[in-house]
Amino acid sequence: MKNNILFCFFISIIASQNIYAQSENYARFYNKGNKFIENNFEEAEKNFRVAIDDSLSDLRATFNLSNKYYSEGLYDEAISRQIESTKLAKNKFEKHKSFHNLGNSFMKKEMCSEAVLAYKSALRNDPSDNDTRYNLALAKMCEEEQQNDDQNKDNENKDDQNKDNENKDDQNKDNE
Repeated sequence: MKNNILFCFFISIIASQNIYAQSENYARFYNKGNKFIENNFEEAEKNFRVAIDDSLSDLRATFNLSNKYYSEGLYDEAISRQIESTKLAKNKFEKHKSFHNLGNSFMKKEMCSEAVLAYKSALRNDPSDNDTRYNLALAKMCEEEQQNDDQNKDNENKDDQNKDNENKDDQNKDNE
């Protein structure tokens, strides 16, 4: 029994040392990433990735990397990291910021319906944010335009099919 207690004690000490080393490593690479964020994209990305790998439960590196991808115009990468950050967010403030940024990235990709959903999620976490409310209105207008464009294309396709069918009917009559 005494041996089991000692074993558990040593395991808990080793585990806590690993957690401390992991968080120290995370902090070092997170800070390095922030240092390079303005002027060296490659170094910032590399350091944020190491920090993310060291501590998947922390939002900051994922959030900052997604913002850097966004500012570099790498919207697909930004979206994937922002989705990750929405899952890591632990409070309403973090969730709001993550969903708001996700909506911005969706808008850059002209994924208006997805942006509407992201902005709505952001507003659920902070209903007082006027910037998000404004972006939601823009996303809804964009969504409507896309739906109208899709409907017009469908109507054009139907018209083309009807004309093709009429031409076939005319050819069949001529052959008779």
